[in-house]
Amino acid sequence: MTDYTLRPIGHVESVLTDPATAPRQPDEGAPPAWLVIDDHVPPPSTDSPPAWTSWY
Repeated sequence: MTDYTLRPIGHVESVLTDPATAPRQPDEGAPPAWLVIDDHVPPPSTDSPPAWTSWY
């Protein structure tokens, strides 16, 4: 079996402040959320799929 180490590369941000009262889905009134990628993460290579390059 191969072991892998997972490290966070960013976090999710939102205007919500209390997870306990937050709506779970957009149709329940949830506002947009976005990913913030940490500065230490290098940009994707030029041959990455388009979805991976949209965060830069």
